[in-house]
Amino acid sequence: MKKSTKKQRKNLRTVGIIVLIIILGIIFIFLSDNNLSDTKEIYQESANFLKGYGNVDGTYSQSNLNNFEKAIDGDWSTSTDTQSSGLLTIKYIKPRNSINAIWRAKGTVSALDYPIPSNCWNNSENFILLKVELDNFGPHTTGYCQDNFNWIQVWRQKYSLLYEEAIIWNITKQNGV
Repeated sequence: MKKSTKKQRKNLRTVGIIVLIIILGIIFIFLSDNNLSDTKEIYQESANFLKGYGNVDGTYSQSNLNNFEKAIDGDWSTSTDTQSSGLLTIKYIKPRNSINAIWRAKGTVSALDYPIPSNCWNNSENFILLKVELDNFGPHTTGYCQDNFNWIQVWRQKYSLLYEEAIIWNITKQNGV
């Protein structure tokens, strides 16, 4: 009789541990879901205008690009190119409460999303510096971000075209944002 009681206690302990693991899993999922809902994405097409914020002090500079304005016109079907090599540098101002960002770029067929590396994100509290190089001899288009000292390659696409680029900010919902 005692053997079955010990066995029952062992089974009860096992069931208790399983129930505890399930409860902890549910709590983890609940906290994770609530944490994700505390952020929102804001899409920014132009370095000098952010919807909900208005005009911002972002800038563009370029060299040796044909029809440069087509890379920043908001039309993902028009592109800029170069005869040899060209450069587009973008300074995006970070919105208040932003925690990271994704750089969306279209160099050839489709727009692709590239996370901004933390070393570039942490370079400045106020802005992100990005650079796109078009190389007709490759041919390829390469996107970089700047950390404290260097330009870090974030993406590379075949052919020397840039249709458009934008940034998607992840922002915490704090202080009415």
